Amino acid sequence: MGISEVFLVQDIEGKGKGIVAARPVTPGELILQEAPLMTLRNTVSPEAVAAALAPLTRSEQLCFFSLANIWKGRQHPLVGLWLTNALPCGTADDPDGEEEGVEGIFPVASRFNTSCRPNVYPWWNPLVQKLSFRAVRDVDEGEELCIPSLELLAPHQTRQMIYRDHLNFECRCEACDVADYEWLERDRRRSEIVRIRREAHDYVDPSFALRKIRRAIELLKEEGILELYGNIFYMHGYRFCALAGDAESARAWAQKAWEVECITKGPESESACHWLALVDHPENSEHFGRSPRKYGLTFKLQDVPGKGKGLIATRTIAQGELILTEPPLLQQDRQSSNAIIVHALGQLSEAQQREYFSLANAHRGALPPPLGIFKTNALPCGDHDPGRGVHAESGAVFALGSRFNSSCTPNVNNCWDDGRGEITFWAARDIVAGEELLIAYGGLCEDKETRRARLRTAFGFDCACDAYSLEGDASKRSDDRRVELAQLYDEIGRCGSSPAAGVQKVNRVLKLLKEEGLFDVLAPPYYYDAFQFCASSDLKNAKAWAQKACDGYSAVRGPQSESAKRMRRYAKNPRAHPVYGLLRRQTLSGPD
Repeated sequence: MGISEVFLVQDIEGKGKGIVAARPVTPGELILQEAPLMTLRNTVSPEAVAAALAPLTRSEQLCFFSLANIWKGRQHPLVGLWLTNALPCGTADDPDGEEEGVEGIFPVASRFNTSCRPNVYPWWNPLVQKLSFRAVRDVDEGEELCIPSLELLAPHQTRQMIYRDHLNFECRCEACDVADYEWLERDRRRSEIVRIRREAHDYVDPSFALRKIRRAIELLKEEGILELYGNIFYMHGYRFCALAGDAESARAWAQKAWEVECITKGPESESACHWLALVDHPENSEHFGRSPRKYGLTFKLQDVPGKGKGLIATRTIAQGELILTEPPLLQQDRQSSNAIIVHALGQLSEAQQREYFSLANAHRGALPPPLGIFKTNALPCGDHDPGRGVHAESGAVFALGSRFNSSCTPNVNNCWDDGRGEITFWAARDIVAGEELLIAYGGLCEDKETRRARLRTAFGFDCACDAYSLEGDASKRSDDRRVELAQLYDEIGRCGSSPAAGVQKVNRVLKLLKEEGLFDVLAPPYYYDAFQFCASSDLKNAKAWAQKACDGYSAVRGPQSESAKRMRRYAKNPRAHPVYGLLRRQTLSGPD
């Protein structure tokens, strides 16, 4: 069956003429390939349109005047016809169609109506100097064939304003003619796609970038526009895997990009051939292996014996390396009721709801499932250190972040980034490939049985981390150290007028933390305490403690965290702290 038999031009209710499928059409099938009757560049005026019409034959001119004019009474007839029907294209002077502002009138293609969820992709084919139209999904016989509208990813009301101002109609496509709550949900998805597309160029860590890219692809699928925008993200996916020197993952992304190029532009197109070459040889890229750090993929989610799911390092991770940054699935006050949680879940997409309900529930039978899952998996959104009397007011559940299991000697520190509204996870020490990534679910400065009872009550499990493998005297010494750490915290808080005693107690804390394997996670706040003691009377050592605190916070909260930036300022100028000079000058001790 030829191309001309793929479609019919016929009247469409409420739209005038349109193009419908004369038979079922499959993704990638060529529907129409057509050269323009005439073209204009940038300026549209009655004189310019008349000049473009003059060389045409009588039948070609009649074809132009037979097209719809939705600007009757508001524009000159020639301009109205042009504005209603012109499509972007190339010219003899611009064979690749790369120049902006070049449009053409087409005998048949100008009859395509638009949709915010189109089933046809238009593309200027430089090889034949024609505008090509291919199906991007399965199309049923009798279904209207529609091309993309302007600003497809813009919010619903913005798109409608553009249609009214530039095309003089209100869109009633399947993506727009829905209840308010539905297009609000569509707006949320499309705005998130736009944000990820905008930020993708600035991502540094490939593993983080790939999680964002997969999220964008999931949203595109939900919106039914994956083939239209997927290659933007497949391209980024390939680039980040190539940067990391991961040939097999780069090949997989290149394969996806090639498949989309075949659907939208055809297997003979230059872009499809480019991606097919990278499928065969993914290392043939200027980006390959050029990441300033060999990130690779940081971790994988897998079953962990006795724990359910967990996160396992897939490569060596250096201390201070960012492992994961993630926005919440659901964020609420930590004391929220089940009704509030259920209402919040109703605002999520089906895919996000599935993510939520796939998480563990330690409160089965005691609490309704939505609330039980929240209580089990919510991580603090803000400063949260029960041992120091600080509690975050809100908590959030995360698709990946809530999969971290707990340890009383954690190798990962989680920190809420209030500015970005995301949680971050940092390697507290060097981690080897195959090691489980573990955070602390609560206070660490308690004896073994107190910790175990709290974890059993809150999370429904008996902790079996390395700290619990200690027996006999070793176990007792560990308990004694942790209990002493809690006591020293209180004592340090009462040493404001005795800085020498305060620094002495801080050094004792640091010694105990090293012995307990908690140094990297818990030391930074104590460095800050020592800085404050010295800032009141010993400027030289104050600078040294501030630098230690800056380095510590940079490792476990990130170099751009507020804590690290504050200590960086104090390291440069300890006089800026309010306690500077409050006590007589004296020489205290600095860090080891």
